[in-house]
Amino acid sequence: CALPIFEELGLISQLGEWVLEQAMNEMTELMTEHRIDDVYLGVNVSQLQLSDPFFLDHLERIIQRNGFDRRLLKIEMNESGNVRSSKQIFHTLLELHDSGVGIQIDDFGKGQSSLTCFQTYPIEAVKIDRSFTASIATDHSHAVIARAIVQLAHHLNAKIVAEGVESANQLESLRMWGCDAAQGFLFSPPLTKKCLGRL
Repeated sequence: CALPIFEELGLISQLGEWVLEQAMNEMTELMTEHRIDDVYLGVNVSQLQLSDPFFLDHLERIIQRNGFDRRLLKIEMNESGNVRSSKQIFHTLLELHDSGVGIQIDDFGKGQSSLTCFQTYPIEAVKIDRSFTASIATDHSHAVIARAIVQLAHHLNAKIVAEGVESANQLESLRMWGCDAAQGFLFSPPLTKKCLGRL
């Protein structure tokens, strides 16, 4: 992955802003051309971006330029021990939440992710990492953990999205546990804007 290189070079903010600009622009075009509704735009954002005190100002300008409905924007971030110690990131997430932008924890259950994110951040949704989803139909311990995460999130008024769903058995288990949404090759592979517009 090239992202660590951009972080090392100090260019992650510029790259991240370009991604946000392109994503909002293309999403707006798709929604207008094809009259798509009941969707949202999820964009992964680096922790370094969120620690930038000017991130909110830059994001606001991008939203204004594109005329994008901020309620349809979901910022996806990986949760880790480093994030919890950053007052700037915490402030940024609170400001985003108060402005109407949703916060989602991506790849939950992978690496250093922790249940404390439910208490620390104004979370709208948690995305269960594909490493858990891939084995819930065959690995009892992963199934138990995934089900517990779904139940905990619901008790704390957060939604759950399961990543990497590739089989009907996985989907059936997730539905039985009350998972709110799912994504993966069972539904569709990643699509270009052109291919998405044909659906």
